[in-house]
Amino acid sequence: MYAKGYKRLSWAMVFISFNVNIINILPDFIGYIFIYSSLCILSSQHKLYEKGKIPVVILILLTLNDIWNDPSSNVITGEVYNVGLLTLIIASIAIIIKIYLICILCMGVYELCKERGLNELMESSRVSMKFYLIISLIYLACAPFSINLYSNVRIVFLIIVGIIQMCAGISVALVFKKCKGVLI
Repeated sequence: MYAKGYKRLSWAMVFISFNVNIINILPDFIGYIFIYSSLCILSSQHKLYEKGKIPVVILILLTLNDIWNDPSSNVITGEVYNVGLLTLIIASIAIIIKIYLICILCMGVYELCKERGLNELMESSRVSMKFYLIISLIYLACAPFSINLYSNVRIVFLIIVGIIQMCAGISVALVFKKCKGVLI
């Protein structure tokens, strides 16, 4: 039963990790729907998973905007994607909520591993959560300053940070994949 929830979590992290800031490869809201459905399964396993439901619903609502407002369409046509203040504020709020959600999920894994004496998976969860947290906070701190960069420099900056964020998200997805076989 719980294996299905962790499998969905790992796929959800793949969906939300492959959202490079310039080209939205996979829509985030689908990943958040996967997370919500997995939290419905996993909430009976640990109380921390129940806490993740409200942030993930907020993220679903915030990322539905990606359907209508796709920045990748500007890149394809050659136009430079200008980030407005409101867009930056909404994106920053979404990043903060996303960080909180990922920390809840990783802490749930950490606590379950601690209770069961699974030290290796517990440590993997802790390290992945810290890596994700640090990279996301660096992006959050640098994003407002990227508006002042030349368009080519901004695009390169966003690509580099996006690749690092993908790596951090994939590391969290791999932790959830390991949970599929262990925390059932």
